[in-house]
Amino acid sequence: MGPSGGGKTTLLNLLSGRVKLNSGTITYNDQPYAKSLKRRIGYVMQDDLLFPHLTVKETLTYAALLVFPLP
Repeated sequence: MGPSGGGKTTLLNLLSGRVKLNSGTITYNDQPYAKSLKRRIGYVMQDDLLFPHLTVKETLTYAALLVFPLP
């Protein structure tokens, strides 16, 4: 965690593919960032709607299934 404006959201947006990289490269354990890695990364933005009738586990499961559907 870091202070506001520290680039946390920008990093998450780049890793999840929500925004395009204008310059430079992204590596993961010294390996080029690939589509296979992008498919495994996702996050729920802070301003997403939360359903008050769901438990925390149900909310996280719901969010995960939106990003990673069952096979």
